[in-house]
Amino acid sequence: DDEDEAVRDAAVRALADWPGVEALDALAGIVESPSEPVHRTLALRGAVRLLRTDELPPQETLAVYDRLIGAAESANDRRLILSGLSDVAHPDAWRKVHAFLDDDEVQAEAALALEQIEEALPPGSTPDADDEFVAIFDGETLDDWAGEPDHWRVEDGHIIGDVTEDNPLDVNTFLIWEGGEPADFELTFRYRIDSEWANSGVQVRSERFENYRVRGYQPDIATDDWITGILFEELGRGILARRGQRVEFDEDGERHEMRFADEDDLGEHIHPHDWNHYHVIAEGNRIETRINGHRMHEIIDNSPDARREGVIAFQLHTGPPMTIRFTDIAIKELP
Repeated sequence: DDEDEAVRDAAVRALADWPGVEALDALAGIVESPSEPVHRTLALRGAVRLLRTDELPPQETLAVYDRLIGAAESANDRRLILSGLSDVAHPDAWRKVHAFLDDDEVQAEAALALEQIEEALPPGSTPDADDEFVAIFDGETLDDWAGEPDHWRVEDGHIIGDVTEDNPLDVNTFLIWEGGEPADFELTFRYRIDSEWANSGVQVRSERFENYRVRGYQPDIATDDWITGILFEELGRGILARRGQRVEFDEDGERHEMRFADEDDLGEHIHPHDWNHYHVIAEGNRIETRINGHRMHEIIDNSPDARREGVIAFQLHTGPPMTIRFTDIAIKELP
């Protein structure tokens, strides 16, 4: 924290070369903060080096890797993390590495790391990739889902939401999952926009009211370049976090933000009219969204407006005609 750049540099380099794991928290904090790029890289290398000493129990090791994964800004960062995770012979390490298979920039490294972990695990202990996620769309019907029948249907194994010139919307409408109101969970799905324009999103921890309306947290989807990957609060506080932002709301509702990645760079990983993999993590006071393996935003919400549970729903926004598809929708509830 010294004002002298040379002192800060010397401190980071000393921590990066530290011989014991007591430096891990400080190193992870540097990786998570908007530090100089050289300092972040030094801290990340130092953290992975210490994690590979096996001085910590596996779960403590994996908790630090969670912090590093959440702060990773580049493919090189993720490759370094994968190289360290490959040494952790634990089913949860396998699950974390498996999530990187959606990231085309590090897919090959993730596959190699999975092989290495599988070789080190006892026979029969390798997790099933889908053993914790439960499908909430059967691919054929809208059973357990409720929405305006004129705007939602199932076709070719996909949920299709559309708005036409003959059937416009006066207000936003939602397809609501009626299987529960989960609190802590991970949600994954794939989506594709089939129209020139679209504005949609997925509601989580949201409040349902009449006429298929909801309000609450909405990881966003749209054809507008800047919208997909932001976190919006429908009928609430508006934009909570833009792409590349980590935002914390304190107990008084005051906003504190930092930038962990450039929003335009993150936008390069989103396919405007092709399939995208969406991953939402809601745990405690934190909501994080990843698209195609890349962290888009994160909020820590301790404000009076925070919600800890609620419905899941997909949105159709008012505006020009649009068509969007959703499929492979699955949830994993967290303890």
